[in-house]
Amino acid sequence: MTKPRLHSSIELSEYMGTEIEVYGKYGVQRLGGHALKVKDTEGNWKRIKRIAFIQLLDDQFIQLESRPDQEMDTLENQYVVACGRLIEPPEPSNKPVMAQPSITPMLVEITSIQLTPDE
Repeated sequence: MTKPRLHSSIELSEYMGTEIEVYGKYGVQRLGGHALKVKDTEGNWKRIKRIAFIQLLDDQFIQLESRPDQEMDTLENQYVVACGRLIEPPEPSNKPVMAQPSITPMLVEITSIQLTPDE
């Protein structure tokens, strides 16, 4: 069975919590002198200095869970289709802290990311 394909943010609420394909331009955000601590697939903590995302056709963003450096280097600025489960951003905390979680929806449990021609 074919998964639905997300092209724009208008469809976001329809697909939250489901397995979908996300189409758009693969981008990489550099965190400058900062780093985030995330768990890798083996459950070990690692520091990342870049975050991958897909820019939808209406210029909205879907953040991708932690991605390998080689993938980010290869796919940056390319059009891709990514398969995974779309989740809502966490609610911001009312506690005064230095950093808050991203307010961008995220694609997790990614099974594939493939180059594709512009649609």
